[in-house]
Amino acid sequence: MAVRISLAGLELARVRFAVSPAYETVMALAAIQRPGVHAVHLPWVSWARPRLPDTPGLRLLLDLTGDDRAKPGFLIPPPDTRLPTLAGELRRIRAVAPARVREELTTLTVHTSRTRRLADHPSAGLRELAEAIACCHRELIAPHWTRMVRLLEADITHRAGLLAAGGLERLFTDLHDEVLFDGGELVVHRTRPPLDAEPVSLHGNGLVLCPSVFCWPRVTAATRPVAAARSATLRGEW
Repeated sequence: MAVRISLAGLELARVRFAVSPAYETVMALAAIQRPGVHAVHLPWVSWARPRLPDTPGLRLLLDLTGDDRAKPGFLIPPPDTRLPTLAGELRRIRAVAPARVREELTTLTVHTSRTRRLADHPSAGLRELAEAIACCHRELIAPHWTRMVRLLEADITHRAGLLAAGGLERLFTDLHDEVLFDGGELVVHRTRPPLDAEPVSLHGNGLVLCPSVFCWPRVTAATRPVAAARSATLRGEW
């Protein structure tokens, strides 16, 4: 579904950029499971698949990241700084309220014995998921992380220059084919049916723009805060 985010007042002053190691790890696992969607990463997928760590929470993590339509927000908290540490993001994942976990599980298309166990025991499940993300990041992402950050920071520098030169309209003009800035509103997934966009109000909170390596060629939007972050998050490979 298309999402329409209103940007006005304080929200305009709180547009910022960030990079998320937890998000890159989650999307890397999605690329491993659906390589046809992320074809540019096929060489990396061939390298990474045999290196998936044998950790207790891995199968559950793969269940949750294999849904092509949506990823659970409790796995991908909006970055609270420009480049948060993975340890900090994992703390926020472990702190997600059990009710939030159960609610988001109902929105996914995947239902396995592992996801049902997560719904029954969210706190224990979140600890396993956080450990699995840490292991996957260490084995699959960390060897490439310095180069990835260099690429993502260069994109942030480029986009910040566009923002300084021409404001939000210039920033969003060629951000992604599925993103449109229209009359003070940001429309995401603008061609995804139903085309009657769901309105999202930030209530004075911010919008975090996150360039991503493994999201390509998609763009994703998270419109509910997780833990202490109070921001909508737009992620993608621009």
